[in-house]
Amino acid sequence: MTTPPQELIEAALARADAGLLARHIDARTCAPELLGRLVRHAEPRVRHLGLALLAERTSTPAAGSGSAAGSGSSSGQRELLVSLLPGSSGATPEESLALAELHGRLRPEPDPAYAARSSTG
Repeated sequence: MTTPPQELIEAALARADAGLLARHIDARTCAPELLGRLVRHAEPRVRHLGLALLAERTSTPAAGSGSAAGSGSSSGQRELLVSLLPGSSGATPEESLALAELHGRLRPEPDPAYAARSSTG
């Protein structure tokens, strides 16, 4: 069964109502799946909101920058958040900057797959 807040969020996503979404979504408690839907939304305002929420979530200690040695859950949380980022650059300069900042915050070290590709060429 869908709870009323979920119905409200689904309706706001369908209408691309960034204002309503901003009023009802908390970055710290938002499901990762919803954050992923926001950052990949077709409407730029909704994508921007998703990136802002993701940035807020990554700035909390729970998201961790890897400074807590041996914290597997922090690393797992960071990897989950990295997986939410779209694979392409942003549609606007602001969106591209937000994505670059998030990649820098979530991936302080180069992506091993990218490093392997660039060293073989």
